[in-house]
Amino acid sequence: MKNKFKKGTNTFSVLLSAGALLVGFLLIFAGLNAYKYLSTRQEYSSKALLKIAENGLDHIETFFERVSKQLEIIKDLGENGVLEKSNITGLNKKFIPLLKNQQVFGGVILADETGWEYFLYQDGNFWITRITRRLNEGSLMEFTKWKRPDKPLAKWEKNSDYDPRKRPWFMKDAGRVHWSALYTFFQSGEPGITASISWKAKGKSPVTTVFALDIPSSRIKDLLDMRRHQAEGLPFLLDGSSNKIIAGKAAGFDGDETNVQLLLERLVSKWEEQGKPKNEPVSIEIDSRQWFAVLSPVTSDAANFFIGVVVPEKVVMADFKKALFRFDLKDAAAAIAGGLLLVFLFWRFVGFGQGRVQEVDPFNRLMDYIRSGEGDRVEFKSTVRTNLRSGKPGKEIELAWLKALVAFLNSEGGVVLLGVDDTGRIVGVGPDNFENSDRCLLHVKNLINQHIGAEFSSFMTITLVEVDEKEVVMIECAPSKKPVFLKMGKNEEFFVRTGPSSVKLSPSQTISYLQHSGRLKPG
Repeated sequence: MKNKFKKGTNTFSVLLSAGALLVGFLLIFAGLNAYKYLSTRQEYSSKALLKIAENGLDHIETFFERVSKQLEIIKDLGENGVLEKSNITGLNKKFIPLLKNQQVFGGVILADETGWEYFLYQDGNFWITRITRRLNEGSLMEFTKWKRPDKPLAKWEKNSDYDPRKRPWFMKDAGRVHWSALYTFFQSGEPGITASISWKAKGKSPVTTVFALDIPSSRIKDLLDMRRHQAEGLPFLLDGSSNKIIAGKAAGFDGDETNVQLLLERLVSKWEEQGKPKNEPVSIEIDSRQWFAVLSPVTSDAANFFIGVVVPEKVVMADFKKALFRFDLKDAAAAIAGGLLLVFLFWRFVGFGQGRVQEVDPFNRLMDYIRSGEGDRVEFKSTVRTNLRSGKPGKEIELAWLKALVAFLNSEGGVVLLGVDDTGRIVGVGPDNFENSDRCLLHVKNLINQHIGAEFSSFMTITLVEVDEKEVVMIECAPSKKPVFLKMGKNEEFFVRTGPSSVKLSPSQTISYLQHSGRLKPG
């Protein structure tokens, strides 16, 4: 190797020059990063906190929006006479699947301004209905224990001064979704919130009717759990009307024994002092430790509720502090230039890029859908065309999952899994006896084109996923802006999704639903 130094340069001067360059480089590099830390610390902490909140709490906003959509669908059904209060079995058949498949709800309520009320809740493996009727003084409550929606097991009565019209969820502001403040439920004595919507049934003497869903605070805490979304922090829900707080489960606190209630109360107080800023960090110091929080309204319908997350400084700033002493081109160039002023030497550095972001593959999407279970966005079907009882193809089997597709397209979207039974067990489409995978997919696409229409194929993604040598057809649907009908010969039928069921609407109900959903202009 050639000597890069002038003749006469000894080892000591080389080492001294190298040492001066290293010291100069480190001092300037550290100075640049210290300046960066002081000047961008606040901005970085804001971005990091917002990213943590978005990753961990986005599902909360989605939940509130879905509940509002469900209430609006029930309201449309009620306005068109689908919910008959005299038919308790019919109400059970509609609402027991809703509670069974969406366990975040603690109860279903249907009431009207006469003081009549239908209340449904679960008791172990059974279902209880409580029918309340107002008397001259007080109310008579009739309880029924059900094994199935149409099979009562026991009945009993109770007198009470309970009046549903005086409950926080009974609102007469027809057409709007109402979220109650945090209060104590009458039946269970547990705190929680209730989402409700009201309407006036058609007729000469319209009566205001209210439909409501109870959400216990214990289930809100489970909903707030950020660990499922690989995010760190302490999530919480703030009732802005009463300043009551529901705290979730902390993630990333490493066994911290901080007084959570005191921490949340101090942060909320500071947030109020600053004028309740939306999506802007608030910070406080407790026991010489810095804490950050950010709050924002859940949805426009539930504007009195704010969702927030609290994160210790060490979590917010962890990545930032690591990044401070990473080489980047500008800082390295400035530090090298400073070193060259001391020893007149030049050094070169090479940076590295960032890795690629991996997309969620079909297999993992399938597993997520199966884990979530059947509900307002997921439908399981064991086969594409084969009736497992007879072992022969049946048109009714094909129409069953086609109805679900139409309902998803007319609602908020969803996924149909062909080859998964009602329990969530993967059975595959082997019983359908297709020659090969391509024949199976072609058959599915032809059925969709025949009974729904090729023009709606852009709203669906069809994927064949192999799991343990079994194949599942996964059909993912986006909501359609235009109404979608199931074509059966010369007939066309309209379906919407409510809870885990695909509900067929009559022509008048269809028109009402399309007008309210914005898919059809009134008049």
